[in-house]
Amino acid sequence: MCMATHNYQLKIELKSSKPKIWRKVIVQASLLLSDLHKVLQTTMGWDNAHLHQFIKGGKYYSLRHADDDFWDDHLNVDYTGQTVSDLLVKERDRIVYEYDFGDGWEHDVLLEKVLDEDKGLVLPVCLGGKMSCPPEDIGGVWGYEQMLEIMKQPGGCESFTAGRGLRMSRIILNLCNNCTSSFFIQSLIHQIKLPRISR
Repeated sequence: MCMATHNYQLKIELKSSKPKIWRKVIVQASLLLSDLHKVLQTTMGWDNAHLHQFIKGGKYYSLRHADDDFWDDHLNVDYTGQTVSDLLVKERDRIVYEYDFGDGWEHDVLLEKVLDEDKGLVLPVCLGGKMSCPPEDIGGVWGYEQMLEIMKQPGGCESFTAGRGLRMSRIILNLCNNCTSSFFIQSLIHQIKLPRISR
């Protein structure tokens, strides 16, 4: 069975988040890892403002930057040209997607199902999910949990946004006033357009 001609149903969970923040997507097995990064950014709700890497078997897969003094050829792999099926081969295989090395957002990416290719299906597609993505630069899972606790208190939103800058304040106030952290509408993911990848 040639995986490159199949589709993958992936479940993405933000590690250590309580309650779980997750998404379910279908992508081509032949999707480049660089394009999977774009799909994960869009479906999770990140801003693509930080570095990222995929982790499997003690190896770190990312783009190699010319000025990277920490690159180790024994541990790091330039993922240029590599596909999802290079790292995820069979159902129940997993990789970690790490985004923003400062905040350390780690996502568990599970290959739930290997599906026959459906030429009528426009990919990638988000099948569903739960919970809002945390704001960028909030301090990782611990900072996000702290923010949610403060937001529950009277006047907590206003006190938490103090000194955080206009962009961050708008994001936090949006969570407070409009949606809460449990807000997730699948159709909104499709309105902001998942990156369409040519076959």
